[in-house]
Amino acid sequence: MGGLIQQRLLFPLSLLGLLSISGCGTWHLPIDSQSTAWHRQLENWLERGLAHPVELGGFQGFSHQGLAFAATKVNPTPSDPSSLRAKQLFLLPDLVSSLQQRQLVLRIGLKGFEARIIRNSTGQFWKFPRGKGKAPRLYLQLNLLDSATLRINNGEVWHFNQGQLDLDLPNRKLDFRALLKPDLAVSTSRLVLRNHW
Repeated sequence: MGGLIQQRLLFPLSLLGLLSISGCGTWHLPIDSQSTAWHRQLENWLERGLAHPVELGGFQGFSHQGLAFAATKVNPTPSDPSSLRAKQLFLLPDLVSSLQQRQLVLRIGLKGFEARIIRNSTGQFWKFPRGKGKAPRLYLQLNLLDSATLRINNGEVWHFNQGQLDLDLPNRKLDFRALLKPDLAVSTSRLVLRNHW
């Protein structure tokens, strides 16, 4: 048990160590991150948590927002057609929260985010992992860094900003807050969604 917790916490510690070396600027490394074990480990954690295939973009360097990655996709599955994509993704481990919650807490910043949410054959918009041991001990805090778009089924496109999605995967909880505005609309609507799957 101690080794497992150590593994979960040493990873964010090592990432924070790399971030501290870079300071507030951006430091590019001449390596192909997609061939490294840690890049695949990140993809694996996200895939297990989201229950969808993840294509994490190439590593671009460090910044004050975290580890920067190029265009990233969360692809549909045969039974779950919803998908997500971002033109750029920033990942920053929250060390204090990870220690307090005894699980890995990741802050994820999204630029150029697009969400296509499609109802599946069972009437669900997204199927998260269920059952003991199915989801990793991973808490995701996703934040929009600029405007984003949302399309539900084949309906109109909604633009949203100031959005935040908290995914507590071990406890199967979702908390989403955003300002939404449909195409051609003047006013915005505040959306708050809480769910337990």
